Amino acid sequence: MKYDVYLAAPFFSESERRHNLTILEGLEAIGLKVFYPARDGIVAKDQIALGKPQDEVLQAVWECDTDGIKTSRAIFAVIDGRTVDEGVCVEIGYASAFNKFIVGYHTDDRSSFPWGLNPMVLKSMNALTCDLDAAIKFISELTMA
Repeated sequence: MKYDVYLAAPFFSESERRHNLTILEGLEAIGLKVFYPARDGIVAKDQIALGKPQDEVLQAVWECDTDGIKTSRAIFAVIDGRTVDEGVCVEIGYASAFNKFIVGYHTDDRSSFPWGLNPMVLKSMNALTCDLDAAIKFISELTMA
């Protein structure tokens, strides 16, 4: 495997990016090699702003991120929000199709369903926690084994 962990998380607001950096630092501090699309991938809006053709950029993002998923041993998925970010949902589904170990990290009480998370998201997870240290421990035990 090229990476130990793929960090699936929205990175569109300053608070999301800061939170993701905390997660990234925690994973890398224990020696895990992490693919984080905002850092290691292609950020579509930046490439389109440079004048690159939109269709080519979007295809390149898809190929880069799905390759990151395929070459990672596990997925760390941030599933906060009233609804889970649509990109994270695709990443979870794609990873699930490749039988990747998926740890869901959920710290948000909001939900669009009275029973909690969407069952398609929930049932894709191998582990789900609201504790960052526990999520990192789940990932490290899997990838270090």
